[in-house]
Amino acid sequence: VRVETANAGQTDPTIAQILELLRQQAANQERQQQRQQVPAVTFKTFQSVKPPEFLGSSDPIKARAWLKETEKAFSFAKVGADQKTEFASYFLKEEANYWWESKRALVIGEVVPWERFTELFLEKYFPRYMQNQMELKFLELKQENLSVSEYEAKFTELARFVLEYVNTDEQRAKRLQQGLKPWLRSRVAAFELTSYTAVVQKAMIIEGESDMSQKERDGKKRKVETPEVSQRPVNFQNRFNRRPDLCQNRNMGF
Repeated sequence: VRVETANAGQTDPTIAQILELLRQQAANQERQQQRQQVPAVTFKTFQSVKPPEFLGSSDPIKARAWLKETEKAFSFAKVGADQKTEFASYFLKEEANYWWESKRALVIGEVVPWERFTELFLEKYFPRYMQNQMELKFLELKQENLSVSEYEAKFTELARFVLEYVNTDEQRAKRLQQGLKPWLRSRVAAFELTSYTAVVQKAMIIEGESDMSQKERDGKKRKVETPEVSQRPVNFQNRFNRRPDLCQNRNMGF
């Protein structure tokens, strides 16, 4: 009896485990019910967003751009995770469609997760050696003979492939500033800017002012080099008319 009384105030560990398991099952069922309540997006709804088509290209920029635009369409149309690959593959045309049909036959499972599709897609259209090339191009990018706007556009184009180098706005600004022309970089650096937009705008302003000053100097230089003509214009017609008189006078002299 004493043993039973001592154990009466304690909870059986087996019962506690069963209760915890039941609680987890109830939570899982509740989450599943919440997911089922969200209506599935129809393909027509996704198509109305007008996702881009991809025909297949050796240009990795076009391949990455297609993925980005398709993911934007997913977000806008609120496409479910299990629908993404099926919906997106419809917009693969010509060579890209032939590739996916052959690749899809080798993938196990009825539904191919979007993450897996992305891996396969990049292996085909943006393989590792191309990624290394794009990384090298980005690291070697300099303004050189480009304008600030042209340099910034090229910087933005390549930065999409090397996010680890520009994962904050300050890092992005610093990297762009380092590639400016030396004389322009030194002037921008004096402002100690940490915002990417601020660096671009300041570089454009300084470049614009420099171009205007150069044009003014060139204009003054041309004025100095061009001689001023102070002689009166010669009337060749009058000179021509006077020639017979001269000849006549000469004849009279003889």
